Amino acid sequence: MNLGQLKAAADMSSPEDLQECRRKQQDFLKTVAENLTGDAHAMAALGKEFAEEAKKIASQDLSMGSKTSG
Repeated sequence: MNLGQLKAAADMSSPEDLQECRRKQQDFLKTVAENLTGDAHAMAALGKEFAEEAKKIASQDLSMGSKTSG
């Protein structure tokens, strides 16, 4: 909760205020969840890319090692 949300919660004086506060919190949580999902997808893509690059480098090292030892 940020300060604006705390102030709004303190200023509630009707059921409508409570509903509005609840709606704003739901919107905020939805945005956070969407951002976390996007970040998780980005991290998964980075992890996959890193694994592919590491595999590529490892296979290059192995092929260079077999050329120099033969």
